[in-house]
Amino acid sequence: MSSDSEFHHEARNAGSIAAGLVLVMALLALVLGWGFGLTFFKRIHDDFAAMVPSTAVSFALLGFGLLAWLRAGSAGARSLLAGAASLVAVVAIAELVALSAGVRQGIDAFLWPQLLERPDDSMAVATATSFLLAAACCLCLSLRRTPGWVFLGSSTLGLALCSVALVAYALDTEALYGVFLFTAMALHTAAAFAALFLAIMLASPRSGWIWHFFGDEQGSRGARRLLPFVVGGPFLLSVAFFAATEQGLFSPNFRLSVMSIAMMVIGLAAILRNATLENRAERRLRQANADLEVALADRSLLLREVYHRVKNNLQQINALLMIERNKLEDESAKAAFQAMAGRVQALGMVHKLLIQSPQPSEVDMQTFLEKLGSSFSTGHGLRARNIELAVEARPDTVHLDVAMAIGLLANELVANAIKHAFPEGHGGTISIRYGDGDGDGEGETKVLTISDDGVGYPAEGMVAGTGSRIVQGLVSQLKGTMTVTNGRGTTVSTQFPATLSENTRYV
Repeated sequence: MSSDSEFHHEARNAGSIAAGLVLVMALLALVLGWGFGLTFFKRIHDDFAAMVPSTAVSFALLGFGLLAWLRAGSAGARSLLAGAASLVAVVAIAELVALSAGVRQGIDAFLWPQLLERPDDSMAVATATSFLLAAACCLCLSLRRTPGWVFLGSSTLGLALCSVALVAYALDTEALYGVFLFTAMALHTAAAFAALFLAIMLASPRSGWIWHFFGDEQGSRGARRLLPFVVGGPFLLSVAFFAATEQGLFSPNFRLSVMSIAMMVIGLAAILRNATLENRAERRLRQANADLEVALADRSLLLREVYHRVKNNLQQINALLMIERNKLEDESAKAAFQAMAGRVQALGMVHKLLIQSPQPSEVDMQTFLEKLGSSFSTGHGLRARNIELAVEARPDTVHLDVAMAIGLLANELVANAIKHAFPEGHGGTISIRYGDGDGDGEGETKVLTISDDGVGYPAEGMVAGTGSRIVQGLVSQLKGTMTVTNGRGTTVSTQFPATLSENTRYV
């Protein structure tokens, strides 16, 4: 199947066909068999047991309820299925009680005795038991939650009971009637149960084992390949050996010996066939993994080469900016060039760390911020101005997009603190802290905090100028929120989701 929804859709369609078949078989037995007296629709053959009216009515109720639920799936269809299952469960329990009390024809002897033709026309114990199992499955389906072990166990046991009857009809009908459970189970009753339990399983395929035969995975394909051998092989052998025994070709004991050996051979052949296919698939998988490792290695090498070239280009741009800055005499123009050089340097630092990173698309934030802080101190001459820059960051790996945004944000805020918090002759400390946030009730967060112990400045000062617009854009890019606190100095905290990654594209 190409998708899970398509799988469920096709499973429900197949289940609807099976449920419709059950309903048709029940109506044929009721109308043509017991209504118009056509023997074939009642008992298939004169020597076979009949599908009595109570059995046909029960099949009709379950078939109709299941078909409505599979086609509509509405609340009304759920109620209809639950009602039909409850009624059939009552009928089955009443039948078992009547048979236990010695009423040979069961509840049919009380409901429509004029229709019964033979003393042994009744619902078999296996039939009543199968109806109880089917009713339990349908009640599970009518609930809004996913069916569990009751559904799986009941549907599997019911399918096993009708399979025993079908195989026995193919081999030796008299032997089937000799077992008290199946004394009165008709051939078309067993066939209707097979269709009914198949429809039940297909109604909720993920709740049972049947879905293993419908998937596109290697295991499902292997199961479909083995099914004809494992199921059809022993059955055909049994039919052939039974016919040979009836012809007197060999004794029943010898038949059992030959059948045992033949089934072992079939099982062994199936195992060897499956092993051959699995080994072939594993070899293809190993080759695909090897090719993938080579491709990943090539990709990593190419990415590192790209990062290396980008880093070199950014360093050249930074050097050109500093050369042009040194030519200028206007202090505001020099500051603008210095700010631009800082931004380029932050981007270059990201690419430098990407070259050294085990994963060519991830950056360690602790190393990144420490190196970024060192470059700030050197580039702005903080030691000469008696300004200390302290970095406190916890180890954390982020995607390169996130690292670039954080690096640019830190660059702007630190540059802002150097410019406004420490006038000429004033020293102090600037701190860069990065770590886990307090969270906002929707998931884990990260916090980048830039603080200083300088003279401080008004919060509205953050909303003017090119640098402030860059800061606001970077905070939005990180899907974060920024708070500014003034006291003894200024603290700017940016909190953003910890789940930002290459799959999160910024708006």
